[in-house]
Amino acid sequence: MFTFLTIITTLILTISCKTQSPHTAPVVTEKHIVGKPKLKRNFLEEIQQGNQYAKDGLLQEAIRSYAKVLKKNKGHLLAHRNIGIVYVKAGDYQKAIKHLTKSLNTFKEDFEANYYLAEALRAKRKMGKAIYRYNKSLEINPNDLETQLALSWSYYKIHAYKDALRVAYKARKKNRSNIQLTIITARILIKIGQHQKALRVISKSMPLAKKIEVPLLKSVEGDIWLSMKECDKAVLSFRHALKEQPLLAGSLLGLGKCLAKDVSKSDKALTYLHRAMRIKPQLTEGYYHIAKLYEDSDKKLSHKYYKRFAMRAKSNPELNTRVSEVLVKLKEWDSNVEENN
Repeated sequence: MFTFLTIITTLILTISCKTQSPHTAPVVTEKHIVGKPKLKRNFLEEIQQGNQYAKDGLLQEAIRSYAKVLKKNKGHLLAHRNIGIVYVKAGDYQKAIKHLTKSLNTFKEDFEANYYLAEALRAKRKMGKAIYRYNKSLEINPNDLETQLALSWSYYKIHAYKDALRVAYKARKKNRSNIQLTIITARILIKIGQHQKALRVISKSMPLAKKIEVPLLKSVEGDIWLSMKECDKAVLSFRHALKEQPLLAGSLLGLGKCLAKDVSKSDKALTYLHRAMRIKPQLTEGYYHIAKLYEDSDKKLSHKYYKRFAMRAKSNPELNTRVSEVLVKLKEWDSNVEENN
């Protein structure tokens, strides 16, 4: 989702999609490092080789190059910074946190060190610490859109909707046409019950959207109507989205939820819900709706999907109440089965 702009400098890792300005990456050499460690050698060759590997997308090779430096000098903070960023890109977030945290002894005012540490912390669900680092990144580069998006989503995830909206609104002043920003702004407004404002955000963004983005906006529009209990209008929005993008899981899920409200359309609802879950299994809510539809016709299948929902949703605070209800239901069903046996 990021734009990759890379410039290799003498000793700085320029592998990331984050930049200090729209045109240049941060330039850091050892003479710029305050309180730099005293090293027997600078390991210039190894650092440059790691930079090139990272630039070319050879993440494991880059990691090995930086690791060679750290094996010989554990205090080489530039190597810690660089390997930490690469570990984020490789999905090894715990190691990324370890190395990037060490690098802050020197790189505490470095945009990318802070940003990628925030990314790793968010991936490990350490939201408070991630938010702190995103804010630190924005102190260094106040208008970085990717950081603003990540910070707004992070606030959203912990239900800090006022802060999430504040960040989103500020970002929208200079990025009206950004589809991700439009979507998160609308979703925050849904959460705080400001449905008409959410509809206006979507409506104003439609003329600015690329053709490929319109189905995404129509899908969110459907979610707004669904939240307003306007299923007829929601269905129209979801069908519009699916006409252009038949595999749009969110629209399939939303359409299934709308159809499920009509008993006579239960089979159709299941068709859409099952397809949504095949495309995007992480849409945990879908398992709940499937289980609910199977309750009267197939208790065994209903039990299966309720159990799947409970297992996947237990770490999602937004679904705590529903998970508790499902666990009570499953316990009752299991007790009845034991009694009958």
